[in-house]
Amino acid sequence: MNILTDPLPESVWIGDVEYPIDTDFRTSIKVAALFEDPSLEEWEKTAQTLELYFGGIPSDVETAVEAALAFFECDREVHGEGSKKAVLSFEYDAPYIFAAFFEQYHIDLTEVAYMHWWKFKALFDSLNANTKIMEIVSYRATDTKGMSKEEKRQIDKLKKMYRLPSPHDRMSDEDKAYQDALDEALMNGGESLSIWIIIQKGGHYGGWKHSH
Repeated sequence: MNILTDPLPESVWIGDVEYPIDTDFRTSIKVAALFEDPSLEEWEKTAQTLELYFGGIPSDVETAVEAALAFFECDREVHGEGSKKAVLSFEYDAPYIFAAFFEQYHIDLTEVAYMHWWKFKALFDSLNANTKIMEIVSYRATDTKGMSKEEKRQIDKLKKMYRLPSPHDRMSDEDKAYQDALDEALMNGGESLSIWIIIQKGGHYGGWKHSH
């Protein structure tokens, strides 16, 4: 599809049924945040994505997921796996993204009542390299292999300054304690693993009771 000549999509086909889809850029940013959320299982991310886009879960879930992801990717094919390391978070980097749109396009995103996701994404992908967000993305993505010691030191300093929180950093205190207990149980085996299994089944062991 050509964004200059074709009308932007307001619906998608799921099997033989045409479903309206929420096209506002804020909805797709919420979808991106779901993908980043370490506290959610994959099925929860899928269900919440469909709820956000369609207001419910279509009966043909597999086709609905494909349609939702195609919309999220602006109907572009994603070639290869790309970088496995995240270099951008629409949630964590929101202030920098807001500032870049205001600086380059004079658009105050907080005052925009509606903007189609594909328009937003086209504008975002065209941000100048000298905007702060693009500089930060560049720092995070830079491979320091082959650099001089001083160059590497400078880039590593910037990477540390602008690093994205790890999945563990983003967890709630309860989820961190849960994950740490699981990690310890898997490392130590024996009694620790048995304790963790008891907790998973809703039992008590000392002061522990898993409430998920």
